[in-house]
Amino acid sequence: MGKFQKGIQKVPNSGRKAGTPNKKTQDLFEKCEKHGVDPFESLLLIARDGEKEETRMQACKELCKYLYPQRKAVEHTTDEQQGFMMVIKDYTKKNEDTSR
Repeated sequence: MGKFQKGIQKVPNSGRKAGTPNKKTQDLFEKCEKHGVDPFESLLLIARDGEKEETRMQACKELCKYLYPQRKAVEHTTDEQQGFMMVIKDYTKKNEDTSR
């Protein structure tokens, strides 16, 4: 059963597992390894020792993409007639009445 056939469901747990690099990505990893290049390490060095502050900042931004998940935009809508109310609480102050 090598080809896709319309109307036939795929076998459960078939296909590439999540997190497994595709062929192109695997080839890039192998090329970096072959030439002794670690892109992440290179970005770290630029972030630390870059000549221009703008270059160091850009390297830091790129590194963050690998360290932290990117946040998705969240759209908020409201009825224009009703408006909205925003409540801001200061949790840095202790032992105060916050029951309002």
